[in-house]
Amino acid sequence: GGVGNTKEEAFENFKTNFKNYLEFNEAPRPGTIVPLRFVEAEQMDELEKEAVDFFEKILDINYYNCFISDESSLSNFGRQDRETLDKINSTYNLDLIELGDGNIVRLLKLIKQKREV
Repeated sequence: GGVGNTKEEAFENFKTNFKNYLEFNEAPRPGTIVPLRFVEAEQMDELEKEAVDFFEKILDINYYNCFISDESSLSNFGRQDRETLDKINSTYNLDLIELGDGNIVRLLKLIKQKREV
């Protein structure tokens, strides 16, 4: 899927998500029923405290109102942009120069490490 503030933005996010999907999966044949598969969320469970804070301050979303897997990315929320990077850096006193793949677990681990120092 893809979400966005406009139809065009949602479609662009969908294309990005589909491209990411194809990196690890084979595209199903048209008309095939593909069962829904959830990825693990063990690391997200371990980072719950950081996730609750991050989702509120950075994404303006209640963490408990959505499912976030260990493979979830900022691109799933249409938020893999410079503005989000700047907000993460200023909120958590980080010096990231890019978001990379935008993996949320990776970002939360960096935030947790920074807090523990």
